[in-house]
Amino acid sequence: MTTPLLQIEGLQVAYTGAGLGVQGLDLDVHQGEVVALLGANGAGKSTTLRAISGYLPGDIARVTAGSITFGGVPLGSLSPHKRVRLGMSIVPEREKIFRTLTIEENLRSARAPPRGTTPRPRWTSSTRCSRRSYSGSRSLRAT
Repeated sequence: MTTPLLQIEGLQVAYTGAGLGVQGLDLDVHQGEVVALLGANGAGKSTTLRAISGYLPGDIARVTAGSITFGGVPLGSLSPHKRVRLGMSIVPEREKIFRTLTIEENLRSARAPPRGTTPRPRWTSSTRCSRRSYSGSRSLRAT
């Protein structure tokens, strides 16, 4: 069995004054896999993604247990910009995107490779998405 590209073991995220947002999460994601986090509102989906990407607001939430490894590198207290240099990115939802960009352009902005690294796959779209429209059929593929 190959080593996972992303490995999460025993992840726990606590919110100040509100308890646990994520408790005891174990997850292995191998190269080429697609994984969906499904759950009700408040189940910890966004908190998990923020913990992985390093975008947890430190005064409100923090990782209190467990480990996250990406490409064999322990993320620990690595800042978000250093995680991006490893090839990791997150594309936010709704109001957290660049509203003046198309969906395709938002995806491209998240995948810009850091200087001196190997570029990640380019995303192409089979349909041109309207700048403000987020509904309808869109097909993206890596090239």
